[in-house]
Amino acid sequence: MAQFKSSLEIKPNNFLPFASSYLKWHFNHYVLGKSFPVIAQFYTTHTCNFMCSHCNFWRTPRFEYIPLEKFKSIISELSEMGCCFVNFTGGEPMILPDIFERIKFVKSKIPFMHMVSNGSIINEEKAKKLNETRIDSISISVNGLKKTYDDIAQVPEAWDKAVNALRILKANTNGIALSMNSVIKSDIETINELYKLLDMSKEIGVDHKLQAIMQHPEFSDYRSKSKQLLFKPNFPLDEIKKFIKYAKKQKHVINSHYYLDSVVKYFEGKNVDGLFGEDCKTPYYFAEFQPNGSFNGCLTGTDWKETFDATKRPLREILESKEYKAHQKNLEKCRACTKSMQICIVEPRAFFPFRNFLKYTVLPIAGELYS
Repeated sequence: MAQFKSSLEIKPNNFLPFASSYLKWHFNHYVLGKSFPVIAQFYTTHTCNFMCSHCNFWRTPRFEYIPLEKFKSIISELSEMGCCFVNFTGGEPMILPDIFERIKFVKSKIPFMHMVSNGSIINEEKAKKLNETRIDSISISVNGLKKTYDDIAQVPEAWDKAVNALRILKANTNGIALSMNSVIKSDIETINELYKLLDMSKEIGVDHKLQAIMQHPEFSDYRSKSKQLLFKPNFPLDEIKKFIKYAKKQKHVINSHYYLDSVVKYFEGKNVDGLFGEDCKTPYYFAEFQPNGSFNGCLTGTDWKETFDATKRPLREILESKEYKAHQKNLEKCRACTKSMQICIVEPRAFFPFRNFLKYTVLPIAGELYS
């Protein structure tokens, strides 16, 4: 049976604050003509202690992050504008020396917070500290079984550290929604291992999120490398379709069915239709911040080049400027995310604005339930 679940992982105690901001965004956008972020994503650092072959952050390490007091100022502004969801990613967020203080501050201002980590630094002590921050959800990346993932991460015992992190978090936290992240690649070995990873996450008692391998837009030299990983000769499209069909039936897989179906078209090299054929509203409700404090409405859509500096001007001033409104308008016709299928971009588009939620989330599930 289809599951009415979301990669946003909204919990009952966060539903009303989230709904309030959700309605506020529609009122601001359609009535007042203002569009502030409902969701803000922070690339907390470009530094990572793993060297995953399908990623490129570690190839160009930059030891920079938004100074703590400025970070708090940005979060406070986001809170005043109705932002209700903040995501920490990287690089590896747990590398930040003041990571717990940052999470606690976000939770004091924003209803919902999520973090993506490779899990390598998480031990029992840090798990308990994370629990004290009241963070809502954490995802740990596990991109294969032991030998495969150790080879991918190019770090000894990477798989053990990631899986142990999930078990440690499960045993030492209360109320944090935990999930395993796995990348879908175009080789039969990876596909076969994904079935076992789904069984493993179920056994641990955590949810599972799937992400198609990306052609990351920030690194021009990485596009060709990623394309080689993505479109291997004679890659098993039928096996990918079979796995996606299987994943959609798993209760603990929290991807939207729209995203999973789009992944198949992505691997087929076809245009992803549906919401990608319509004007993109992402820049009107979404903001992505780099470690140096620069941001825009969609880094993917601008090749990470057209950014605005939130460390030098008030955030609200930037968002209400003619330059930023022009930036939002220019991104309406963008289709860059069809070349990367980033879950953090595609999934929210299946929920915002409200008509997308009805068309791409509610109706497909209803159709599957009654088919």
